[in-house]
Formats: sequence, structure tokens, C-alpha cells
Amino acid sequence: MKMHYAHKLSGGRIAQIVGMFVLVPLLGLLAAGIFKAEAEHVFEEKYRLHAMVHHSHGLGPGAAVLVSGIPIGKVDAVEFTEDGTIDVTLLLLSKYQDKVREDSEASVTSSGLFVGQPQVEIAMGSRSKTILYDGATIHTVEPRDLAELVTEVEPVLE
Repeated sequence: MKMHYAHKLSGGRIAQIVGMFVLVPLLGLLAAGIFKAEAEHVFEEKYRLHAMVHHSHGLGPGAAVLVSGIPIGKVDAVEFTEDGTIDVTLLLLSKYQDKVREDSEASVTSSGLFVGQPQVEIAMGSRSKTILYDGATIHTVEPRDLAELVTEVEPVLE
């Protein structure tokens, strides 16, 4: 009877093979983790802004924040204030800080026409205005809802 080839391997060679079966998946997990961290901008500098709104429209932590359609951050927190308004904390990438200025306006919108994920859209500010720094509050504009639009369109259709 012939011996299986594995019985002919030395102890050191078997240890090398087992080590490779352990090391390769660990390196794969590490690479996937680094790739995910890069995609989430974990290693980039960020700053926070506050937006005070009367209705969150389903906005929650993790929602996208866009300037002219370009993602520049995420919603960090959504909390009630003492006066009943809602404080939306925005966590934004510092490399886009010069785009958000004193006259910029933030509004809660939807990623689709009628349905979609809620997001915060920021209108880019004028270069002549001051840049908003960490902890500042950005001016907000309440979005118009469907009922408002219908009442405006009705006279035109008649």
C-alpha cells in the first residue's frame, strides 16, 4: 500500500502550508478593511456643522450630504432641541470646507423624484463670504412638499 503524500512531508513543511492557509485569509481581511476605510473617508480630516430644521423628513445618521450633487460628508446625528426644532449634525470632509460659506443654504431633499433616501443638499456659497468653520450653524431652507406644489400648479392648469 502506498503512503499518502502528506505523510511524506516534514513537520516544518506542514507548518508552512498551515501558516499560508491562515495568513492569506487574514491578509485578505486586512486589505478589505483598509479598502472599506478608504471608501468611508476614515483617514481624512473632517469638521462638523449644525443645521436647524423643523421637519427631518426621515433623515437619519449616515445620510449623504451633497454640494452641487457631489458627496462631501454624512449626517452624524439628528436630535431634538429644547425649543422643538431638530438639530442635524453634519460631518463634512475638510477638503471641501471652502465650498460651504456664510451664504450657503442647506435643505433636506430626496435622492429620487418622489421616493428615495433623504439627504442634505447644500447650495455652494459665494467666494466673497466667510467659510463656515467647525461647530458653526448653516442656514437652512425648508423643502416644499407635494401639497404646496399642487396648489401652485392648480391655477395654471385651469
